[in-house]
Amino acid sequence: MTRALVLFALLALSACSAPPPVAAMGDPPPPVAPETVRASQPAVVPTYNNVSPPRGAVGVTLWGPVERLPSPPTDATSAGGVLAIVIDSASIPGNVAAKNGLGTIAMGWSPVAWIQATWFKQAYRLRVPRADAYSGGVAQVVTYFNFRDRVNSASLWMGQVIYDTRCDKGGDIGWDQGTNTPMFNVVAAGFSCTPYGAWRDVSFNVGPEQLKAAASALRARFPTLRLSSNPADYSLTHANINPETATKLGGPARIDVGVSGWKLSTQP
Repeated sequence: MTRALVLFALLALSACSAPPPVAAMGDPPPPVAPETVRASQPAVVPTYNNVSPPRGAVGVTLWGPVERLPSPPTDATSAGGVLAIVIDSASIPGNVAAKNGLGTIAMGWSPVAWIQATWFKQAYRLRVPRADAYSGGVAQVVTYFNFRDRVNSASLWMGQVIYDTRCDKGGDIGWDQGTNTPMFNVVAAGFSCTPYGAWRDVSFNVGPEQLKAAASALRARFPTLRLSSNPADYSLTHANINPETATKLGGPARIDVGVSGWKLSTQP
């Protein structure tokens, strides 16, 4: 989320409702026009500590004011076009305490200027060779977009849960305390709660119907929230891939993630 990007989070810790009835969040957009690639993963992804990457640059950030990268085994390294992220809550206790139980390393990108478009898409390859969570802890991977309602000067997070150690994980409607922003999350068609070492293709697409559904669900959950029902009123302000552990309500957690070939594209 950002960035505070992330934290997006409090997926694991926010109040949530039953999975919202949103259609086709992972389906490809219709071929109305060629895609415009706005950003792509560099061969070596720059690392940051508790700050967002500069606008217009893809970067990976360990969130929290205490430990810094690397804090073995917690680390983010690049080799051969692959970003390898390891988050071990036990190795970053200060950051976890400061972030309300969350351990987060997110690869994110914010445009220099807000982007208006009809369709927004993140696509990449993912592998999760290891994920451990004990006594109620959680490890997960979520893909996020942040949109700005230009009419009401309000923002919202839209997320797609790709991996979660809770096999019964459903959608979330909640509030991200880190960015003071409502969030609407759905579960990917290719969702997994079991680690996998082979690469899998991931795609998260958001168009007019998805934006309308998210805004409607958030207004219903938070009656005082002002969000436009017109998708044309929204601009993209940020996108990220958010591996995370949550330990406030449980024991330690760890997740190992590989990301390759990430790109963000739009259709007019």
